[in-house]
Amino acid sequence: MKENPLLTPPFATAKTLRRASDRWLAAPFIHGVGSPSVPARMLSMENIYEGWALTTVHQVAKQLIPRNSVLTLRDLQEQIISMGMKEKIDHPYVWWVLNRAPKRRVIYEDAAGLCFVKLGAIWQLAYPLHVIRGLTGNPEGPYEDVPSNGYFVIWENEHIAKKHAG
Repeated sequence: MKENPLLTPPFATAKTLRRASDRWLAAPFIHGVGSPSVPARMLSMENIYEGWALTTVHQVAKQLIPRNSVLTLRDLQEQIISMGMKEKIDHPYVWWVLNRAPKRRVIYEDAAGLCFVKLGAIWQLAYPLHVIRGLTGNPEGPYEDVPSNGYFVIWENEHIAKKHAG
């Protein structure tokens, strides 16, 4: 029988769990936002990592969060972990983030408080790692080996994300 990663550390105890923010709403991160609400202000140069959605868990998250939900990222994380304990999902991660070759880019904050980065001529939602935390995993090495600072952007799939990561 396949071992359930939710039943083994670091998911087995709350002490070791990288907890997502209980202040940020999950809906914009799960459903995505196409462009910043104006006005947007420049914040600072930050490390930008590459990532992609783990399709099965992302679909579960979309079902849990209607577009205008007040569900926080931590609420979402707790629901996903609860579902994992019941063996309905294999991983508590909504996104995979590559822990290699970050690019330095300017981060902008829009009127709604969301962060964006301009890659080429296209605005991308910048997911803050310090806010998302335990909803991200590293597919290439220990799952918990995800940077704690910086941001990540979502690409269509693993192949595109790895291509951008170099």
